[in-house]
Amino acid sequence: MEIDTTYDTDETTGQLLTRIIKGPATVEDVWLLVIVRGENLRTLHHLKHVANQHGMPALRKLVRDFGRYEAQRIAKTC
Repeated sequence: MEIDTTYDTDETTGQLLTRIIKGPATVEDVWLLVIVRGENLRTLHHLKHVANQHGMPALRKLVRDFGRYEAQRIAKTC
């Protein structure tokens, strides 16, 4: 999967987090939050915790898919 890096960055972090948690969201939304907005891995850990605590399989899958995408992206640049 290729992420569009020209993604609209005008959305606030709060709006992004809300959409990611409540849905519908994409891996691009998580990418935008973590990479462009400068959030850190603690944010991903928090999202995973929220997903587990509240039984949100779609959010859990989204975070997992983002992790896979990032691992592939990093592997390509090494």
